[in-house]
Amino acid sequence: MRNIFIFGLIFIFVLFLMLYSQLMRGSTL
Repeated sequence: MRNIFIFGLIFIFVLFLMLYSQLMRGSTL
């Protein structure tokens, strides 16, 4: 069960990094 929890955290972290990189590129926000 702990492996699924760690995988979820990594998945959320990667999503956050992708969103942050898009914002840094100069999105209209």
